[in-house]
Amino acid sequence: ANVLKDLKVKLDKFLGRTDPKSVDTWLDNLEDYCVAHTIAASADKTFVAQYHLDGEIKDWFKLFTDSTGVKNNKAMDFDEFKRELTKASLDSTHSDDIKKDFAKLAQTGPAAKYVEAFRKWHLRYNACAELTNANYYSDAILLDAFMTGLKKEVRVHVKMAKPATLQAAYDAAKDADAIVYTPPARQTGGA
Repeated sequence: ANVLKDLKVKLDKFLGRTDPKSVDTWLDNLEDYCVAHTIAASADKTFVAQYHLDGEIKDWFKLFTDSTGVKNNKAMDFDEFKRELTKASLDSTHSDDIKKDFAKLAQTGPAAKYVEAFRKWHLRYNACAELTNANYYSDAILLDAFMTGLKKEVRVHVKMAKPATLQAAYDAAKDADAIVYTPPARQTGGA
């Protein structure tokens, strides 16, 4: 039996609230919806997302693309959609909040959760920087900030991997987390 077919996953309409965390939550729910309904193609995810927009944000999407979700004669990539939606849902007043969130970023649980939190912050930061014409943090600063937020035991392993990009650091952190926090196998029997 296919559990996903029996799973009733709903996705609420997104109204375009100017709250970066509501955008994150809705995009997370959208990803869950796509997984549950086995929607994997980028253009298909964008189409599903477009269908679930309402109010001013739907009007924004119509202005941003043609009525079928096509921009510049090609279907909008899902990653581009997420970036643009995040940008459209922010205003310049969120800049201070985003900087405060940055100062709080630290690994407190599994590396995968920290990676996801850092990615979400990075998406909001880039969107806000575009809106305010602010300078972007360099890749080196972002990489250093990500590394600094890792738990010490994980950071040591990631530094040994010498990641040159954020993606490489994300991957190394998840790998290191699996090494550091994998419980040793229990021995059975006696000697």
